[in-house]
Amino acid sequence: MIKEWMAKAIKPCLLLSGGADSVELLERIGKIDCVTFNQNFTTEQWKVIDNLIRKFDLDLFTFPPSASYVVPNGDELARIDEYQLGYLTFPVLREYAHSDRCSLEFDNKKMPMIPWTYDAVFVGSRKTDWSPLTGQPLRQAVTEYGGITIVAPLYDEPKTQEFDVDTGTVYGCTKCFNGEKRVYCLKEDKMIDGIDWDRESAIKAFQDKFQLGEHNGIITD
Repeated sequence: MIKEWMAKAIKPCLLLSGGADSVELLERIGKIDCVTFNQNFTTEQWKVIDNLIRKFDLDLFTFPPSASYVVPNGDELARIDEYQLGYLTFPVLREYAHSDRCSLEFDNKKMPMIPWTYDAVFVGSRKTDWSPLTGQPLRQAVTEYGGITIVAPLYDEPKTQEFDVDTGTVYGCTKCFNGEKRVYCLKEDKMIDGIDWDRESAIKAFQDKFQLGEHNGIITD
């Protein structure tokens, strides 16, 4: 599949999260333009990406999203970063892992539209990938979205490796999003009011926007 789509594509790229799946795919493809959509990496996560740039002599492009927000994901939370690729609004889901970094103080630069020139996009998604919010990220190994072909060569293969530092995860404190009236804030070192928001409405708005249940534009790693 890799050789087929590298030959078909006019300008292919790889979505590189730095997670185990995208790194495995990079090792199979070799030299290719890489795009990372993830924002607010920790120092350790950037080291992973920098090491990959040096190892594979990559041209890596990083773009800020057009919008970012938090959505419930089962009993946990997920950060959604939306990217405007021409006519396609492309949401990227990252699961949260707790740390003392305040999520409300993340770098939230925005870019209304990305100058997207790639026609085939390789991703590390697999058939077994699943989250409570989105269900199965991709329904098949090759999918067309808004004139862009998403290609997942690892789709039918089992996961083979795990990394200690997962760049597909967002590390931050989300205690004030958990629906409690009063929470202890690490940054303020005191009790503060929790954020009052409707979790069910947030889930419904997200799923309706991207027509989850009919087709799915979510990419996870």
